Amino acid sequence: DGDVQLVGGTTKNEGTVEVCFDNLWGLIEEAGWTDKDAEVVCKQLGYEVEGAVVHIGSYYGKPNKTIHSTNLQCTGDEERINECSQMTYFLNEGKNKLKTVEVAGVKCHVSSTCKLPPTEGTECVNGEIRLSGSDANNGEGVLEYCYKGLWSTFCSLGEREAIVACRQLGY
Repeated sequence: DGDVQLVGGTTKNEGTVEVCFDNLWGLIEEAGWTDKDAEVVCKQLGYEVEGAVVHIGSYYGKPNKTIHSTNLQCTGDEERINECSQMTYFLNEGKNKLKTVEVAGVKCHVSSTCKLPPTEGTECVNGEIRLSGSDANNGEGVLEYCYKGLWSTFCSLGEREAIVACRQLGY
């Protein structure tokens, strides 16, 4: 519960916010949707918090789902959207509410340090990962992955991906 995803945007870092509760994807009503709420969504998805742009008025579209919550009151300290104070709806109530309200959207900031993946090389084997930087031997550093034979950095990394990477590196 509390997983989020963005749908309807032209890039993966923007869209209508969908949140999962009881294994059902639903939407967030725009009432009370603030910068702090958007920042928590971006943080949860592994994007930078600074520079998140709030979109209201069903800017990215309004999928035919249910409204799960409204009046979010995130402080910005939360790691996940389900840690924020909010009002939730029962399934039928949320479906009825969808007809009369607009839904929340966000565009998360992507760092300008992100680069396009390399074209090709022979430095490494595709799928390998490594840490680089001065503390790489201590389990800290910049996570890089091998793509088309060259090392590249991740533009964004969520909590789940970081856990998998740590396991793959033996931590």
